[in-house]
Amino acid sequence: MNQPNPYAPPEAQVADRPGTAGPKSRQQLVPLWIKIFGWLIMLTGGVAMPLIAVACLVTGLPMTVSFLGLAHHGFPWHPMGLLVMGLALAHAVAAYGLLFGKDWGVRVCLAVGFIGVLACLGGMVYGFVQGQVNVRLELVLQALFLRRLDKIQPDWTPTPTPDAPAA
Repeated sequence: MNQPNPYAPPEAQVADRPGTAGPKSRQQLVPLWIKIFGWLIMLTGGVAMPLIAVACLVTGLPMTVSFLGLAHHGFPWHPMGLLVMGLALAHAVAAYGLLFGKDWGVRVCLAVGFIGVLACLGGMVYGFVQGQVNVRLELVLQALFLRRLDKIQPDWTPTPTPDAPAA
């Protein structure tokens, strides 16, 4: 009878066992469709657009950019071109923060998401003033995006510990 009792309770706590449900990591909170769009925005708005702008400045060729219903065709240093590229770059930075689980990721994505909604609505109003009826379907995706961010925000923000100093 030197064998251990197979009916003895385990020594490890239930929450410490692998495979048990615990708090999700930040990357697990982000759904797949947001990850896909986030990578696309990081590659186009954060990498490709600045490289194309530099190439257009070097060669002197006009640049065509479009993002969230705002568009510009001409030289990159035009105010409208800078606005469109700035919005794309801001979205790329926010996507980086969200996809890599940074503390500021959800807050920046919420702010940039609301700015994107305003830009989309502004583009629609501007088109209407010009005599065009322009309905932007990006608003549907942005509404779903903002709703999802609102749901994951409580799980994203770190809870302060009692012995840690408040920041």
